Amino acid sequence: MKTTPLLLILAVIIVSAVLVGLFLMQSKNNDNNDINLEPTIQLPVVCNRGGCSGQLCIDENSENGISTCEFREEYGCFSFAVCEAQENGECGWTLTDEYNNCIAEIPE
Repeated sequence: MKTTPLLLILAVIIVSAVLVGLFLMQSKNNDNNDINLEPTIQLPVVCNRGGCSGQLCIDENSENGISTCEFREEYGCFSFAVCEAQENGECGWTLTDEYNNCIAEIPE
């Protein structure tokens, strides 16, 4: 069987196309391996009261729990509020009716 140059060129093109396809598939698989498909878990925020008069509501890992030691009557009302994680994921006060009543009773 006699091979013609046209068949030889066609065979080289087919082999080249197969090799390029295999290379591209390998590259795509390597790119996918770099993607972290593990779900991320958001740990709940733990909030604590802080400050000298308990007027701060802060994340337990915060270094901002120090305040000046002064007392204002409204600080006492925070005992009726709840220090907890808010919708934005940060610590803050959830004000209750008791808190609002306490604030309303403070003379101006």
